[in-house]
Amino acid sequence: MKFNPTKTNAIHFNRKSRPLEISCNGTPIPEVSKIKYLGFYIASNNSATDHIDYTLDKVDKTSQFLNILGGCRFGIDPRKSLLLYKTCVRSKVEYGAAALANADKRSLTRIKIATNSFLRKSLGLIKATPTQYVYHLAAELPPEARFQLSAAKEIIKSYAYDRPIVRTLEELPRSINTGLSKTLNRFKHIISDVGKSSPFSLKPINVTVFDDFFNGITAGKKHANPEIINSIYKEKISRLEADNFEIFFSDGSVLPDHTGSAFVHKATGTVFSFFNNKVLSSMSAELIAMGKALEFAINNEMNNVAILTDSLSGALAIKNGGKCNSLVQSFANLASQINGRIEIHFIPGHSNILFNEAADQAAKKAKEIGSELDTPLTINDAIAMVYDELWKEWNNIYINRSQNSNSHFLRIFPRAKKRPWFGKLDIKPIRCKQLNRILADNGFTNSTLAKIGVKPSALCEICNTEETADHVLFKCSRYNYIRNSFHSFNNINSLEEFLNKYGFEKISIIAEFLDKSNVEL
Repeated sequence: MKFNPTKTNAIHFNRKSRPLEISCNGTPIPEVSKIKYLGFYIASNNSATDHIDYTLDKVDKTSQFLNILGGCRFGIDPRKSLLLYKTCVRSKVEYGAAALANADKRSLTRIKIATNSFLRKSLGLIKATPTQYVYHLAAELPPEARFQLSAAKEIIKSYAYDRPIVRTLEELPRSINTGLSKTLNRFKHIISDVGKSSPFSLKPINVTVFDDFFNGITAGKKHANPEIINSIYKEKISRLEADNFEIFFSDGSVLPDHTGSAFVHKATGTVFSFFNNKVLSSMSAELIAMGKALEFAINNEMNNVAILTDSLSGALAIKNGGKCNSLVQSFANLASQINGRIEIHFIPGHSNILFNEAADQAAKKAKEIGSELDTPLTINDAIAMVYDELWKEWNNIYINRSQNSNSHFLRIFPRAKKRPWFGKLDIKPIRCKQLNRILADNGFTNSTLAKIGVKPSALCEICNTEETADHVLFKCSRYNYIRNSFHSFNNINSLEEFLNKYGFEKISIIAEFLDKSNVEL
């Protein structure tokens, strides 16, 4: 190894300040208190403050761009704003987050202030909105949980690729409480179950994947009638049988406490079911079924094998070589033991294809009739399990706060959600932001503005009663002439009552009222 002395610095990790006297070929090497390595600032006192300063400075520069695109009362759709937040803000904050999983309270507070500011603007919320509401409406985990998730991702990948850092972390004394070691100890029951895999794609040369069932005949399943599906299926089976393929149908089923997989061998009608006592992804369930079908073919010395699956994601994973996926790489290793050809055919599920339906039922009943497996976790399955544990923890905190509060927001949303309420609704961006403020009961009403000292009185200027969002929507006499055309408002006194009666599917009616009344809430 060669060093360029003019481009080299020395850093001493020690609590006591003791100067280093290092030189290289007679050139003194300067000692520094912090260095930047791969975009992360490392300080001699192991503090994350320098890196957080650097990160928040980058985030602040990004804010100038995002502030143009949207604010509390204007801008792009909240869905697009949240996407930009995740791309331009959250990604920067979470870079190197493994070192922040054990960050001190002051550092977390600084990060929360910065990220919450963007979330509020994205959602159209004012500063007075409680943080708990912000995370719920954005369907986001709090930053400290996100940092733990990021740290867990790095450790899971290190386990899968068998990196040396794994042994270093495992050998650390409990007294050394780093972000990585803390995360490892917390999620060891998940991380230790991760299967070994390669960070590179592994494509078996004897496997061909047919991922377009309709092959241009029609745009997809929803545009095809059963006759078209049945005709294409029969043609496919006839071709495979003419080419002497052993035909298998595979399926997977994800249930609340386990995962089922099954395959059917068409020629003999043989059905095999398997289950794992852990909740995997549907793609993993399908890949297990396909792998077991290949094992059956190998044990019975079959040459040409065709597997028909209704998992497009599983078929594509095999086609693309399954980078970082231990199940796809296991399938590729099995495929190398087949002397003939292997074809994977995607077929639409629940289309009354007899053998596919049989595999589906066998997968659902796998725990009753099948064999138990202990399949190692893929990287994505392990990350999903960590995420679920963190989400359950956050949901418990949210529920506890809900039970101790009289807020209508917490009655409307008694549990944390993983997706924003407005995710699939067709509502104008400005109205969506207004509805978020109304739901949070923190908007531009006299009631809220008086609480934060912007207005002297919380009373409605017309009705001489407290001006809340519920009052403006359902009671204020100023809007009676408009309200009369909204029959669904009859005998409704609050947004909570409206949603209890009609559900979020009808919240567009509230947006329509806001349009016609031109009221600012």
